Amino acid sequence: MDLSKFTLAVFDIFAYLLPGTLLLVLLSVGEATFLSSSTLKLSQFKQLAVPFLISAYFLGHLANSVGTVLTERVKWLRVPRGGALSDELFTQIRNRVVLTFGIDVSTLKNQKLETLAVYKFADSFVVAKDKAAERESLLLREAFALSTLGVFVSWAVVGVAAVFKGGLAFRIDATTRILLDRGSTIAITGAALVLAFVFWRRYRRFLLLRRSSIYTLFMALTAKVP
Repeated sequence: MDLSKFTLAVFDIFAYLLPGTLLLVLLSVGEATFLSSSTLKLSQFKQLAVPFLISAYFLGHLANSVGTVLTERVKWLRVPRGGALSDELFTQIRNRVVLTFGIDVSTLKNQKLETLAVYKFADSFVVAKDKAAERESLLLREAFALSTLGVFVSWAVVGVAAVFKGGLAFRIDATTRILLDRGSTIAITGAALVLAFVFWRRYRRFLLLRRSSIYTLFMALTAKVP
């Protein structure tokens, strides 16, 4: 068995397919709540499993993009770019990157490497040395948490809108529509917000661990550099 292909499959399932499935269910709920059509009725998910799985996969990418936008654009959701390291230690890492790659910082606009560039140089070095096993594990968990954050924020937004509509609805088939009351809708919306916060915390943790891990590995692998 080609383990690299297996790893990719696992990444796709957890990072995109599972969150995308939750987002696909949300689209069904949104249609049942705000529209009179029944295109995405829940009974069809089993009958058209393959098309729905493909749709869920692409929706998972959308959920990941939503999570990315939230963590980059919303100020209080942003994660420090330097990782869970002190400024002094990160400065040493930046200097080591400059030394290892022979970068002439005098040609740079701000006379120093940007934080993102420092990470990319360190990450590329670690990958080239085939020492990125822990990185792959953290990337998987980080991507899953980020996509799931996007999903539950989307659930919360739809839930808030549904409160004013009368409540969330689920369409089982063309003739069966289950309407929840406002109390149940508020409870689901609250749960979605709590889960969004939980997965944001998980995403932040895995992201910082990955960055710190890469920096630590880079320093260890370049320890012989004078």
